[in-house]
Amino acid sequence: LRVLEEEILSLEKRISEIEMEIEKLYEKHNLSKEKADFIHECDAIANILNQFIVRLRKNKVHLLQEKTFEMYRLLSSRSGLIKDIIIDDKTYEIRIIDRNGYEIRKSALSAGEKEVFAISLLWGLAQTSQLKLPIIIDTPLSRLDRTHRHNIVKNYIPKAGEQVIILSTDTEIDNDYYRSIKPCLSGAASLEFDQRQELTTLREGYFWEK
Repeated sequence: LRVLEEEILSLEKRISEIEMEIEKLYEKHNLSKEKADFIHECDAIANILNQFIVRLRKNKVHLLQEKTFEMYRLLSSRSGLIKDIIIDDKTYEIRIIDRNGYEIRKSALSAGEKEVFAISLLWGLAQTSQLKLPIIIDTPLSRLDRTHRHNIVKNYIPKAGEQVIILSTDTEIDNDYYRSIKPCLSGAASLEFDQRQELTTLREGYFWEK
């Protein structure tokens, strides 16, 4: 009996030790399960965010298409021949589609048409991003015919941004165009180069304003 009682005590001690080990394992298991659940939740959130990013990109690209085409129709003399401007939401490749459904190669556009397209795209980007950034336009009308010049002066320059700096020659923004945009201007200045001193100075007023 004494031997059996000793064995029983020994077994009870061993059972107690095993129960403690099991309790520790349960704690580890619960902790691991919590971590696994947390990781699973993070994966689910990441998946939702990725879906949101894809949808947001598609919406932004669609808005960019709309705004770019909106300005292109106002500026281009060929706007009646263009049916749509399509931007791929994955590669951002831009395609110009004519009214018959055929793609117009951008390389086939004239220098003036390319400039009009670039201005339209910049307008679209500004409208889509909604960032109020200053815009500097360098010789905006130099390669354009009179129709395109008129369209840009009338439809783009007054709406280009909240702060717009136009760097032009006197043959681009002539007297008529200057009178047209003057109500939108906060000021004008001319750069005058002195050949003797090899020095450029800034003078208040446009070319013919003294």
